[in-house]
Amino acid sequence: MSQEKKNRDLETEIKFIFEKLEGIDERFEEYEERFKEIEEKIDAFQ
Repeated sequence: MSQEKKNRDLETEIKFIFEKLEGIDERFEEYEERFKEIEEKIDAFQ
């Protein structure tokens, strides 16, 4: 396998990993919002 092909494969893999990380980050933000909503509901009951 040529070095150029290895580099392209690595670049593709890195792009894929960054896309997955962005998805995880977006889901984390959604979970943070849900958690805050739950905290507010709990505070309202106290």
